[in-house]
Amino acid sequence: MAAKQQNRLINLLQAELQKRGLRTLIDAPEDNDEQSGIHDLKHYTRKALKDVGQISTHSYGANNPAGLKSLAAHLHKPLRQTEYGDGEPTGMKMARRIRDDLAILRPISCCYWQAVDYAGWGLLNNPLEADGTQNFFATRKFYTFEQFTRFLRPGCNLIACGDQNSIAGYDPSSHTLAIVTVNDSMADFTVTYDLSGFSATSPTAQPYRTSQSEDVKQLAPLTVKNQKFVSVIPAQSVTTFVLQHAMAN
Repeated sequence: MAAKQQNRLINLLQAELQKRGLRTLIDAPEDNDEQSGIHDLKHYTRKALKDVGQISTHSYGANNPAGLKSLAAHLHKPLRQTEYGDGEPTGMKMARRIRDDLAILRPISCCYWQAVDYAGWGLLNNPLEADGTQNFFATRKFYTFEQFTRFLRPGCNLIACGDQNSIAGYDPSSHTLAIVTVNDSMADFTVTYDLSGFSATSPTAQPYRTSQSEDVKQLAPLTVKNQKFVSVIPAQSVTTFVLQHAMAN
């Protein structure tokens, strides 16, 4: 739908909502990628922009997340990522998209499409037999997804980690810090995590990992020394580190 037609639809919809006494937010433009969303929003009329309650985007193209984030902030509108999915069965492509969306796009919510499917798309696999047979099982992608959703809980503050592979979430109510690191390359790498932004943390970091042979496996704790700890991140893996008693400076 062209931006001109979106304008018309938004204005008509807002008029009808007001007529019915409804305060439902209008969500737009929900394009396939960020740059398309930027293009459409810049061609909205002033009234259409006023009528839009929140901005949404899919992140299949992931071609200008920082630009859309900046535009949403300029317009004082909340920003949501409302769809992403892929057919890569290990979840590593998905993990890269989740990490980059959280770190760069910074939406208030993310949505994976679709949770149940076959041929590599689903977090749960179902063959979708014509006779109605249901044979669900958790895929590797389910556990890769869990590396984020189990530890980066709603209400946590996202923290930039200074690298292109990690995202951290701090829960101020439980004083828990979770760091998720994605290695979607074909080689291992080593990371030194600097926690000097916190006045105190637990003496150990508890790692959990999903890889080709692990499903959110709890590993041996790593020692935190002088507010730092070091870990090798294997190729094609996602590792989450959880630190309790984290006190922000």
